Amino acid sequence: MLRSYVRCLAAWAFISCFFLFPCSSLFATKVKVWHQHTPAQYDKAQLKQVVLSNEGVLRLSRQLQPLAELDADHVWDIVEDGDGNLIVATGEEGKIYKAPPQGKPVVLYAGEQSEILCLVLASDGSIYAGTGPRGQILRIDPHGRTKVFCETGANYVWSLAIDVKRQALYAGTGPHGRIYRINGEGKATEFYRPRQEHILRLATGDDNMLYAGTDKGGLVYRIDPQGKGFVLYQAKQGEIRALKVTSDAVYAGTSSPTPRRRKIVASEEQEERKASSSSVPSTPSGGENAVYRIARDGTVRELFREKAMILSLLRQGERFYVGTGMDGQLFDFNEATSERSEVARLDHGQILCLCRRRNGSIVLGTGDPGKLYVLQERYVRQGSVCSEVLDAKIVSKWGALHWESETPAGTSVSVATRSGNVAEPDDTWSDWSAEQSDAEHALITVPPARFLQYRITLTTTHPERSPAVRAVTLRYKTTNQAPEITKITVPDLNAVNLDNPKKLKIKWSAIDANEDDLTYRLLVRKDGWNNWVELEDNLDKAE
Repeated sequence: MLRSYVRCLAAWAFISCFFLFPCSSLFATKVKVWHQHTPAQYDKAQLKQVVLSNEGVLRLSRQLQPLAELDADHVWDIVEDGDGNLIVATGEEGKIYKAPPQGKPVVLYAGEQSEILCLVLASDGSIYAGTGPRGQILRIDPHGRTKVFCETGANYVWSLAIDVKRQALYAGTGPHGRIYRINGEGKATEFYRPRQEHILRLATGDDNMLYAGTDKGGLVYRIDPQGKGFVLYQAKQGEIRALKVTSDAVYAGTSSPTPRRRKIVASEEQEERKASSSSVPSTPSGGENAVYRIARDGTVRELFREKAMILSLLRQGERFYVGTGMDGQLFDFNEATSERSEVARLDHGQILCLCRRRNGSIVLGTGDPGKLYVLQERYVRQGSVCSEVLDAKIVSKWGALHWESETPAGTSVSVATRSGNVAEPDDTWSDWSAEQSDAEHALITVPPARFLQYRITLTTTHPERSPAVRAVTLRYKTTNQAPEITKITVPDLNAVNLDNPKKLKIKWSAIDANEDDLTYRLLVRKDGWNNWVELEDNLDKAE
């Protein structure tokens, strides 16, 4: 601990003045360390083609192969028909596309609706689509012919579900929170009306029950064939956007929006598209959300939590894939082992829907802009992490640079740094240093400054392998600066109790640019005295 001394001349009835002389007994340097190894320390970092595990490990993202070019702002839903074609629901122009396994997608429908919000595949090969803002349900027959099947009278049909045994179609709508049952002729009758504004998700189970997820209250309903509803669970978050029903549980994903946590690199064109888009459904943004497992006996367990809106959920065996926004992250977690990791991320936008094809491949539908991607088993060739700006508080000299990594054959990790004296990097900052690849002997070779930033680059020449970075350590040292007295308070001698003058109370405050712990030495002398009298030494409080 750096020891700092403060000389104080205090006055009482017979003393006419007082003085303070702050000084330091030692002007030296102190080595400080930034050690980054937890997920929270990358909250403000820029990750490009790199993913972050819940243990703070950085790896390359899995490849997302573009599948088809669509003229759309959002892909709200995807189903696969009997011939292996993907039927794609989009907005803002409200088109339904057919994307064949080979070749370009074609438009099956382009009507007056601005949003095609949901799709469901019937057992006869027909596909039903829910729309907004006029709340229609469209039917696409197995030959690709599309017509208006039902006018619900609502504004938005957010979700559709089919009861195969009863040959009934259910529609979850808004903004008046009604669930409709539609018969084979397209006639809609009100089936259930919860006290919620929007029914965001519907799903059927093999128990003959209908399940619904709602907004505002974050409620999950179970509704019997007679239309009697029961609340299975009320989440802490306001919206249930993802719902999966299995033989032993109901899985619900929430999507309450809160401010973004992490910056993702995007092009100017992408930013302009985001600024100009105004989709009718609420635009996803980052938030604190979860996937809950609601067992048949009513017990609830949280399986997954992330600072992002959970927009899509896909189960594959014991594993779940979770699509999120705004950072466009794709996670997977294992229900049995509780293992979880991020596997891929977009450069922009949100993962609005997930579809597992019969061949086992997983297709992602995205927003801002609307695109289709196929998740690959291979890693991208290169990715990078640009740290948040690190603040040393005062101009500092940089020292050793070290990182902990795993680099299988054909993979590598390198680190570069830059520095500056303004909080936002601009053209006054130094250029990025040369890439350093020797973690044991690396140095921070940029000019002394107050602020520092590092960039990690991960590379592979074997797509089946990825390097991993577990921690980064950066050392720096500052020239010690003398502490400064910022305030001193001496009692009003005309107001104090002079019957006991030995108990006068003096207070002061001080700051130290190096953020060292301060100790104080207090001395006094009478007016006209030549020598100081020490009252206290090694004081650790400013009084």
